[in-house]
Amino acid sequence: MNMKKILALVLSLTLCLGLLAGCGGNSASSAPAPDSAPAQESEQAPADTPAAPASNEEASLVDSAAESTPEEPQGLQEVPLPIEEEAVHYSCWMPVAPYVSTMMNLEDFSEQVAMVKMINEATNVYIDFNAVAGGFVEQESFNLMIAGGDYTDIIGVMNYYGSSSGANVGSSGHEKAINDGIIIDLYDYLKEYAPNYWNLLTSDDNAYMTMRTQSGYMGCIAQLLKKPGTENQGMIVRKDWLEASGVGNLDTLDQYEKYLTYCKDNYGAYAYLQYQGLDTDWGSAFNITPGNYNVVDGKVVHSFTTQAFRDYLTKMNDWYKKGLFNDDFYNDTDITTVRTDMANDLCSFVDGSAEGMSNIYDLNPDNTAMGLKATAYPKADGVDEIHVGYESKLIKNTDTWAVSVACEDPVPLMKLVNWLYSEEGQLIYNWGEEGVSFEYDDNGDPQWTDLVVNNPDGLNFMFASYLYATGVGSVYFPGVYDMEKGFYSYDDDQLEAVDTLASLTDGAYNLPSYVSLENDEQEKYNTYAADLDTYAKGMILKFILGDEPMSNYQAFLDTCVDMGLDEMTAIYQGAYDRGEAALSEEAA
Repeated sequence: MNMKKILALVLSLTLCLGLLAGCGGNSASSAPAPDSAPAQESEQAPADTPAAPASNEEASLVDSAAESTPEEPQGLQEVPLPIEEEAVHYSCWMPVAPYVSTMMNLEDFSEQVAMVKMINEATNVYIDFNAVAGGFVEQESFNLMIAGGDYTDIIGVMNYYGSSSGANVGSSGHEKAINDGIIIDLYDYLKEYAPNYWNLLTSDDNAYMTMRTQSGYMGCIAQLLKKPGTENQGMIVRKDWLEASGVGNLDTLDQYEKYLTYCKDNYGAYAYLQYQGLDTDWGSAFNITPGNYNVVDGKVVHSFTTQAFRDYLTKMNDWYKKGLFNDDFYNDTDITTVRTDMANDLCSFVDGSAEGMSNIYDLNPDNTAMGLKATAYPKADGVDEIHVGYESKLIKNTDTWAVSVACEDPVPLMKLVNWLYSEEGQLIYNWGEEGVSFEYDDNGDPQWTDLVVNNPDGLNFMFASYLYATGVGSVYFPGVYDMEKGFYSYDDDQLEAVDTLASLTDGAYNLPSYVSLENDEQEKYNTYAADLDTYAKGMILKFILGDEPMSNYQAFLDTCVDMGLDEMTAIYQGAYDRGEAALSEEAA
């Protein structure tokens, strides 16, 4: 059955079900929330946590994880609709991208986003969103929910749990949340009730190990990429200015400096530097991840301890003194402002993705002279190959949809997940409704309609695509994300950017994404992290601004060591060693 017929059937079933069943029915969110989170010492979910599938009751989760080895995907199953005969409702706390939250009524999110409404009605599994604005509001709302114990059935992201600094802690946070009785382990549920998701995830060793916690749990559902690597970010410059500068290629820092200087002298344009000064793009030239860990020959190394980081700070200070960066770059916390400046001839370089190039163009469609280009990571003197930075990966987001202990019955939800990762689910997820937000071209490929790309109400492409499908940009919703759906008008530039950004690095020095800390290690790490992070970021800004001479760097490093840097590195060394051993066991 072709996709058009499938979707027609979906919609006809939806109409019939609406007449027969209405919107009532069972509720999966009727259970009272626990008064407080269980003690951290808990080794297993509370007694009232929904039982795992009966077929796996006799096996421990750790054992089942260890016995399961990633396999080749078996092909995606069609999922008959509706999933449930009677409507089932799940409450879901979820942050919404800042550029969207400022343009819509978040209290009516489930009704305003057409894709969500379609999925709810077609499957009869309703996700009732408690949507909050991304950024500070998101973290504050998350913390209040966790502290109060009033959990929704689904927690849209778990980025912050177990983190002392607000950073994404990945599967280590998932494991802690399971052991603390906040969310349930989804390992057996996903394996039994969501085979489409399971087969896609386990087709990639790195993806599988990234989502698997140290104890073999699965705490969250990963958002996957239709084409691995398309979400890669990197170096985006003004193509028109690069051509005008006569610099040619941007393979070295010296070439980049000539380009940035040309843009400053001729247009008054600045280059973007991350507001904390710890910039992955510029740091890559020195083969380090500034402010973070790298792995060289099996040894975990923090950038602060390397000569390369001193060289990086020296170069950033030099460029700052030459006026290549915004004078107050440390206040540029909103990347949208920086991208707007690029669209308005005020910025010469920004970190971005191929997909995000559409957004920059859309920010000033009248700037017809503007062109954008992705470039390779430049190399500092003495660097032959770049081994840090973005790699081509299957996973776009590791933190979508955890299921809390408040959820009475996760099974219908897992069946919904199975449908979301099916071919039919992927189409609706990415493109919305045929004849409304997309049509097929002569080659049978979906293309946006004018409702999205030339919205009659004047909505820009990013916002319109968000209203009618999963949208372009930050999306906290499980599924298989087609990044190239954002290439609606600048195909050549963006397709070239995909290839460039996917080949920036071999990632040999990257700390693998599947490395995570055990609960006791995370707690020990957190005792050092917050104070050290605050001190280090303050000092790094001083070095870049020239308020602190580089001759004082050793004193800075000594203070970091006194504050626990060596202990923190040792913790990650242990986690890395375990991760490598686990990967070897899975492959055996």
